[in-house]
Amino acid sequence: MTKPSGTKKRKLHGTAAENAARGKRKRAVTKAVRTGAKPPRKAAADEIAIAQQRLEAIEMRSSGYTFQQIGQRLVPPRSTAYAFKLFNDAMDELRAETLERAEQVRSTELLRLDAMMIEPFKAAQKGNLQSIATVLKIMERRAALVGADVPQRQEHSGPNGGPIPITRVEIVIVDVADPDSPGVSALPAA
Repeated sequence: MTKPSGTKKRKLHGTAAENAARGKRKRAVTKAVRTGAKPPRKAAADEIAIAQQRLEAIEMRSSGYTFQQIGQRLVPPRSTAYAFKLFNDAMDELRAETLERAEQVRSTELLRLDAMMIEPFKAAQKGNLQSIATVLKIMERRAALVGADVPQRQEHSGPNGGPIPITRVEIVIVDVADPDSPGVSALPAA
């Protein structure tokens, strides 16, 4: 099978570990640009420029700019598609960074729970009721952190298991400058 002329073949970049390292490096450059710190030693000028553009794209999008406006305001001006990709790449980096931080916090908390479990567990094995309660609380917290518990199904209903009654609430707007104002309903007539 031959590829059509004029199309580019996308080059795959190494193993999953290499891709993860590349993503980590990309996040490090963006973080340095965001915080004003010195970028990693081997960061190329174009990597730094793209990181700056990603941050600009997030700031502009947060301020309500369209992707077309973002593309026009970039230096040099770029296409709407480029602005969209730039923004999505930046958001992907932020998500990855947030997930990485959350995993670090989760790991730290699990280590703390392990340390807290040692003495109460020994006492619980000897039948100490207070230690048994403590061990169970630590186990509950661990299960919550790792997502081991199945969510409880909850069903809401009205009185005697019937439907939930819904009451219509009407808001009346009154002109405070005119004390004789009759008020105007903020809801359309039913």
